[in-house]
Amino acid sequence: MGKLLCTKDLCKYYEKSKNVVKAVDCVSIELDEGETLGLVGESGCGKSTTGRTILRLIEPTSGSVTFDGKDVTTFNKNELLEYRRNAQIIFQDCYASLSPRFKAGNLITEALEIHGIGDNKNDRWAIAKKVFEDVSLTEDHMNKYPHEFSGGQRQRIGIARAICLNPKMIICDEPVSALDVSVQAQIINLMQKIQRDLGIAYIFISHDLSVVKHISDRIAVMYLGRIVEMAPKKEFYDNPVHPYSKALLSAIPIPDPTIKREKIIIPTELNATQYGDGCRFCQRCWKAKEICKEATPELQEVSPGHTVACHFM
Repeated sequence: MGKLLCTKDLCKYYEKSKNVVKAVDCVSIELDEGETLGLVGESGCGKSTTGRTILRLIEPTSGSVTFDGKDVTTFNKNELLEYRRNAQIIFQDCYASLSPRFKAGNLITEALEIHGIGDNKNDRWAIAKKVFEDVSLTEDHMNKYPHEFSGGQRQRIGIARAICLNPKMIICDEPVSALDVSVQAQIINLMQKIQRDLGIAYIFISHDLSVVKHISDRIAVMYLGRIVEMAPKKEFYDNPVHPYSKALLSAIPIPDPTIKREKIIIPTELNATQYGDGCRFCQRCWKAKEICKEATPELQEVSPGHTVACHFM
């Protein structure tokens, strides 16, 4: 498999009350064809902004996004349209992301028409019907409006809309966080089947490390706009190194009451405007020393494919 996506020092900054919020700060990640990269971290750390900046739904402040060997940040309108055909997104809010004025089938045929797929309405309807079958929906569902569906069914429509163009990559922005646990499992299994059948690469954004463990090949941990740890899935769950990663993993519930594990409580709350030039996590880290306040740690390899940004590894 070859490299499909590569971001280099990707940044997105906002001005807020005379402060600069570094929502995404020098994020460099790679994604192989057909791979799933789990992007995790608590709410407000910049996960969704990273995903939307990669797609240029939000314009980056600086840095580069290379997709299939081409720099996305330089694309003109026509090139961006072609890119959007190959790079899709599934949104967290499966109700707000579907137009209430369109029937479900028309949500698919509209995307096909925009990208010039299908010779006529009948062709596009037939393609939409096939896509609906791929996500376990029927032609009868195509004639209903979004408000007539359950949350799980609406997310299936969102998935159908994302895969109807046969993209190479999908940004999955917390696609199951608003669903019941049983429905979450159904959607995750569906996404894995689609990936096996179509070879699509995922960036799976979530704060739920249990869900991410089930679907991802590699894990990237984000804190206040920066990647602090990145590793293959098994290595990450078996041997987390960064203090923030250890704290996140310690919070995962264990169904077996006989297994005891120390829960790491992180003091204070995340604040996107209160950090200096050093490590972003130093104000909440129990290992922090003076150097953590003065110097920003860079990602360093601790084992093959496992990188960590910490002064005390």
